[in-house]
Amino acid sequence: MLDHHASAFVGRDHHLARLTDDARRAREDGARAVLIRGDAGVGKTRLVDEYLRRTPLARAAVGGCLEMGTDGVSFAPFTTLLRQLARQEEERPSTAHNRELSRLVPELGERPDPADENRARLFEAVLTFLEECARPDGLVVAVEDLHWSDASTRDLLVFLLRNLGPAPLHLLVSLRTDDLHRTHPLRRLLPELQRLPRVGRLDLGPLSRDEVAAQAAVLRGYALAPGDVDLLYERSGGNPLFVESFLAVPDLIGAGLPDGPRDLLLAAVETLPDATRRLLGLVATGGEHVEHTLLAAVARRAGTSEEDLDRALRPAVDAQVLRATATGYSFRHALLAEAVHTDMMPGERVRAHRRYAEALERGVVGLSAAERAIQLAHHAHEARDQPLALTCAWRAADHAADAVGHPEHLALLERVLELWDRVPDAAERVGQPRGEVLRRAAEVSLVAGSLRRASPTRRTVCANSGSRGCTTRERPARPMRNSSPDSGTRAPRR
Repeated sequence: MLDHHASAFVGRDHHLARLTDDARRAREDGARAVLIRGDAGVGKTRLVDEYLRRTPLARAAVGGCLEMGTDGVSFAPFTTLLRQLARQEEERPSTAHNRELSRLVPELGERPDPADENRARLFEAVLTFLEECARPDGLVVAVEDLHWSDASTRDLLVFLLRNLGPAPLHLLVSLRTDDLHRTHPLRRLLPELQRLPRVGRLDLGPLSRDEVAAQAAVLRGYALAPGDVDLLYERSGGNPLFVESFLAVPDLIGAGLPDGPRDLLLAAVETLPDATRRLLGLVATGGEHVEHTLLAAVARRAGTSEEDLDRALRPAVDAQVLRATATGYSFRHALLAEAVHTDMMPGERVRAHRRYAEALERGVVGLSAAERAIQLAHHAHEARDQPLALTCAWRAADHAADAVGHPEHLALLERVLELWDRVPDAAERVGQPRGEVLRRAAEVSLVAGSLRRASPTRRTVCANSGSRGCTTRERPARPMRNSSPDSGTRAPRR
């Protein structure tokens, strides 16, 4: 059996040294950024964790992108890391930036006028605040899982990378290369970012046979026989996560190894009690990480008390399928969360999403209004509750607008329009006729720079609302310089 408390950080010493050297350069010569690339399970998060423990810079903040597709919270990783920094009393943002940053961190104060849709001030406020936090002793900012990023996060990241200045700021960005399908927005963006003068690239490949042997020896507490190492290396492909998963079950090597990654990851789950496996499905429905307060509320909807929830999840924590954090639970790896969720029956998934939607409707302590609205829209849609999904998408669109998350705002309005004909009382639920929703979608398309989407929407407005729809004053498109991946020049520094 594995020694779950042993460290198995092998084969990455030169990567760690590269990040540490880069941090020293940032402290001496100004801001640096590194794109950490690699397949799922290859050890990107572990490398970042090890670096954060050893970095020569004084402070660090970490934010991760959420696997929620178009339902994602605008600027999700930056909201998380800015909140971490703002909660440190000595790093409170200056009054001049409070209003703009409150779009992402509401506890900072009163938000700007929602009608002010110019993102330039928000982006400049984020950059200036990070630079303030970085002086004088350095700051590490890590944005994880960029492959799941919302469009607004990508826009802000592009702005930051293009405007890195003299402050001792070290920006790390991790992403899965095996998730970058042909139409993924990062496929076009990454080559441009990698050409920027202060941006480097760090590729993590599979471990060598000797490194796999070293990892196995640390995990098992003894060296494997050469034949077992050969088999383990062949089947795992040198992927550290798969090596760990193969070794997690006694005698798995001698008994024959599953070929599929999904079956491999689920091997550790299948040995858990029935009640634990059932609740793991609820956890996975909430994503790679779920807060305890939300999970407890969802479990109650499924007839499980908070005490029973704790007892049922203990075996999963002991087996390191789940990790207990300060406020909730995280799967050992995002791939494991995906495998557990995929393994659920279709009806189970729908019921689980419905219970999340019911719990969120009743209110959950600790979630902001924006987080609650976005999650509720997501779970209602996945639960196939079309009336609730329409209503929640409309509310979530308002929160996306408050955060000047134009792409997410547009996606949510398009969902409202998609569901409109399927909900008989849609106008009553939204409080607006369909023509007004179309007009708003057309205006957001223009502000977001999605002219190809705005034109057909605008024509539909005219067709649905007559001359009134065609004579309404259109707001001109205001794409912010250098906030879009299509922009090729640097923004002027103040």
